[in-house]
Amino acid sequence: MKVLDKILIIFLAGSTWGVLELFGWDALRALNVDRKSYILFTVALIILVATKLILRFPGSLIPVALITIVFKALGVKFFLCQSGAVLIDAAVVDIGYHIVKQENFKRLSIRTLAAPVMAIVAFFSFGIFREFITHAEGFITTGFPGAFSYTINSGLPAALLSIIGINIGYLFGIYAGDKLVSKKTEGRAFGLFQTVGMMVILLIWATLFLR
Repeated sequence: MKVLDKILIIFLAGSTWGVLELFGWDALRALNVDRKSYILFTVALIILVATKLILRFPGSLIPVALITIVFKALGVKFFLCQSGAVLIDAAVVDIGYHIVKQENFKRLSIRTLAAPVMAIVAFFSFGIFREFITHAEGFITTGFPGAFSYTINSGLPAALLSIIGINIGYLFGIYAGDKLVSKKTEGRAFGLFQTVGMMVILLIWATLFLR
């Protein structure tokens, strides 16, 4: 895969994650959903896992997260706690994928076990981040007990939903990888993908003017 194709995939994944974070948060708030974090984490997991199966080099999800942060910052404003959550999610999935290893990740049983672990680690890490770095308003600032409380209240539901999310992301990533990365279809598929991908990215960024 060419470098420009990798960059396009990173921008497409980051932009998609950004628009879903931005408008997903608004939609959940309009529906009076109290705990939005575990739903948004599941959506993020689908995007991150699918992207990781296409871009399998270490650290590939970090630039995806950075694009998401920029998108959200332009859409609303920069929030340190939300930006931290995005980076943590990307780092946990990226590291988790390489710990599990590619050949093991193909097994349904391994993915089913890995997903809740990733969710718990991500939510506990974010709890620590909020407790000791951002001290976000409305969050129980009691140190480690507060982080544990947040993990139990939001991380456990996320752990259950993550089983669905990781497998949806896996199926999409395998399908996309087979279609886009296969040497047999690389020329034709990537020609179409580049055109459609650029159009989707432009449309996604255009949505910033709709808010």
